[in-house]
Amino acid sequence: MKIIADAGCYLTEAAEVAFDKRTFRYMVITDTVEEADGWKQVTSQQKAEMEAQAAIFGSQDITPEYLGKVDTLMAGIAERINDTPMTVEQSLKNKKYYPQRKDIIGKPVNVGFRLNEGETMYEVIQPHTISEECIPGEVDSLYKVVQEEHKGTEADPIPWKQGMELYDGKYYTDKGVKYLCIRDSGMGLKFDLADLVSGGFVKVINE
Repeated sequence: MKIIADAGCYLTEAAEVAFDKRTFRYMVITDTVEEADGWKQVTSQQKAEMEAQAAIFGSQDITPEYLGKVDTLMAGIAERINDTPMTVEQSLKNKKYYPQRKDIIGKPVNVGFRLNEGETMYEVIQPHTISEECIPGEVDSLYKVVQEEHKGTEADPIPWKQGMELYDGKYYTDKGVKYLCIRDSGMGLKFDLADLVSGGFVKVINE
């Protein structure tokens, strides 16, 4: 029985085996169905992830001491990640590595510094010192939501999140409704877009 991997994929052992024993093949020939069940297909991305894990872990056992080293590494990444320029897309992809606000109370931050408040990423828009009282999403003058870069056209509207800033001429969507901004907000707004129609910031395009 001949098994051939799909384009861009590999065949590898289905069972858990040590990485130095694992093989990646484009084709496997087996004599029985049982032998065929011993192989699985993985994508190039999955293969790369397996190789990366093997390079990091090697023969290292996962012990409490090892996990302590991982915690130290993660804390170091959170402390230094803002030193590395990243696009919005890169930051959102790596959001889990950015510090949580509650963990950096008392830290002075400059414009452009990114942090997490729960599951939402924010960017500092005014230099200040992180405090318990100034909560992103509630203090609009200090933070803005970090969002994927949509064009803001009618065909590619920007998904709205409370705390974002509105820009005149851009299209937004909120709770299944499309809106057109007709006046710059000048700061982040912690409202649903439906609540901003009467204030003259947006108008409904469709419902």
